[in-house]
Amino acid sequence: MRRRSSYSEQRERRRRVINAIGLTFILLLAYELVSALLVAPYGVASRSMSPGLEPGDLVLVSSLAYGGRIEPFGIRLPGAREPERGDIALVEAPWSERPGAALSVIDSLLRLVTFQRVSLGGRSAGVADRALKRVVGLPGDRLFAKDGVFYVKVPGAAHYLTEFEVSGRIYELGATAAPELWADELPLSSTYQEIALGPDEYFLVGDDRAASADSRVWGPVGRERLLGRVAFRYWPFDRFGRP
Repeated sequence: MRRRSSYSEQRERRRRVINAIGLTFILLLAYELVSALLVAPYGVASRSMSPGLEPGDLVLVSSLAYGGRIEPFGIRLPGAREPERGDIALVEAPWSERPGAALSVIDSLLRLVTFQRVSLGGRSAGVADRALKRVVGLPGDRLFAKDGVFYVKVPGAAHYLTEFEVSGRIYELGATAAPELWADELPLSSTYQEIALGPDEYFLVGDDRAASADSRVWGPVGRERLLGRVAFRYWPFDRFGRP
């Protein structure tokens, strides 16, 4: 005959459940605060930033740099500085839609336990809703691409400079080649027609230009879509440091 639980045993089970829920809430809140105020982990899933960042690399993204967002509450915090040319930024694709409050909590839990590898946002049309890209153009810039390199004319300047000269940073571009007979006017080619950026527009591209869906496909993105700046890579250990 099955023994009926005593009142004290039932009360103890309820206490354990309540404690588990409370601990989960505290961990989630702490994760959201740390992610919004300081840093958040991010797993690289594509070759778009190769050779600086390869698939499988794990990096820490500084949300403090641009101002974090506490997802379940829809709060955007002020940043320590504005995005700069040459930054590797975590960008939210223009078409992605943010979930409601309840789904945001579940999404935060998924991102917490999977180190940002799984999210309810997932992928739209086969393209990730969040990705790491290089900032090559700021509001007011004019820019175009030739042979895979972007040339930028900053407001008030008389001449175009390469993305390396105008940012003051040197980084290696990826070696993926476009398919044979790939026309220059098609996306992901080595050329891009001149564009002028508006007051709140940023132009972001991958370092491996023929393997990256970026602003050449989406168009410029607004400031609110820039979620953070890559601070450093912590995995694999043999390539630990700033990418």
